[in-house]
Amino acid sequence: MNVWTGAGRLVTDCELSTLSNGKNVCSFTIAVKKDEKVKEGERDAWLVDCVAWDSKAEFLAQNAYKGDAISVTGPLRFKTYDKNNTHIKTVECICDRVDLIAHSQSNIDMLKNHK
Repeated sequence: MNVWTGAGRLVTDCELSTLSNGKNVCSFTIAVKKDEKVKEGERDAWLVDCVAWDSKAEFLAQNAYKGDAISVTGPLRFKTYDKNNTHIKTVECICDRVDLIAHSQSNIDMLKNHK
């Protein structure tokens, strides 16, 4: 079974793109805290690339911003390609489910000022 679930904070704002076939897509990265500490009180994070399609992509573009906490669930897609004679391997989560857990405090303040 290929299903991954993770929660973390958005590294950048989500931007919606529309493909030539009319499908909406949103690519984004979340920072997922590692269990082990790097220094006393500090934790390192995994940077996980994710892709959301259609209504999930629209939801993220309209409601999620850099720093917001989200959770994602979906299969992992592994890709390989060659670039400048170097073999590159990537992995990304194809989001079947996306949940906005919480806005960051700076985004709460921004949203209050836009009302």
